[in-house]
Amino acid sequence: MKLIAIFVILLLAFLTAILSILNSGDIQINYYFGSIFIALPAVIIVTLAAGILLGIIASMSMVLKLKKDNAGLKKDMKLTEKEIANLRRLPLRDLS
Repeated sequence: MKLIAIFVILLLAFLTAILSILNSGDIQINYYFGSIFIALPAVIIVTLAAGILLGIIASMSMVLKLKKDNAGLKKDMKLTEKEIANLRRLPLRDLS
């Protein structure tokens, strides 16, 4: 799985480098108080970084909830294992 992720990341980096070389022109960004000219690769990289950051922030609540659930399950598992160990120490009774 890690090998596939590394391959995908390298492929995306390669494609980004090719696109940056082929489209290295400046673009004009207009905002309320004025406008500026920025290189297209810089805009693409900043946009990509902002998207990654927003994706990480959006997924943090789910990750934290899963970690909390995992901690609760580990606690329950330890309690159950302790209960099983106590039951194994009890002598068997004869039902006859």
